Amino acid sequence: MADDCLSKLEEPPLSYFLKIQPISRAGIIINATPQLIRPKIAEPTGDYYRRKRNRLLLQSARYPDTLIEQIYYNFNLGVGDSIDLRNNYRLKVVKIDSITLLDGSKRKRWELSTRLFAVNLYWVEGIGAIDLETLRPPVATISDGANSFSCYFYKNELLYSYPYGVGNNDGLSCAPRLGADPVSTRDVRELSSLQVLQNYGDGQLSFRLEDPGQYQCKLFNAVGALLEQKALSQGNNHFSLTAFPKGVYFLQVFDLKNLQQKTLKLIWQ
Repeated sequence: MADDCLSKLEEPPLSYFLKIQPISRAGIIINATPQLIRPKIAEPTGDYYRRKRNRLLLQSARYPDTLIEQIYYNFNLGVGDSIDLRNNYRLKVVKIDSITLLDGSKRKRWELSTRLFAVNLYWVEGIGAIDLETLRPPVATISDGANSFSCYFYKNELLYSYPYGVGNNDGLSCAPRLGADPVSTRDVRELSSLQVLQNYGDGQLSFRLEDPGQYQCKLFNAVGALLEQKALSQGNNHFSLTAFPKGVYFLQVFDLKNLQQKTLKLIWQ
């Protein structure tokens, strides 16, 4: 099962490598349910990644003349080993260490050099590249359990955030930046002062922030695309869902001062 193209979010964390494209300027997923790439499908859509023997393989509809998989990451590489990427440049491993994610778990990190750049690049196991464009889409998606290569969520919790957010040119971003390092190690506690005030069957999501402070509130769709964000304070607040189709949404509220965060799953039907 682990060798099949991924279509579910119930796979082990290190197998989440599905990238869904394209995304509109507003951050709305256009083809949220692309077909799996199979040899019998004449016109597959989207890019699909799968993990096999600690390697990340890509099968892309952008190359219609072939369905041959290409290696994007090989987490079996040791210091001194090299890998040739599709962009016709070679990466050489110069160092292997580990980093700590927001939940305290450890991930291996590969430092790689190439003649094309004056600075080294980094891979993080189960997340991917965290510098330049080794594999970091200009506009990356984030979702419950899915790997975006710029933001990494698992079970609705942000475990990794690229320091400059997602899609700097179009306003999309991860959760608030928690530190200057590619992966923050600061502790994020659960926010307890968030209360949903009413049923959102009419498309109006109302909630109350009980404690004084400054909050960053974000609304995501079911596949993790950021739809709207607001800087809010204590009191009653709301988001309108009427501009979006009925379905599953996520409200994420982050206390900027106290480093507390909570994500609520909402179903508008």
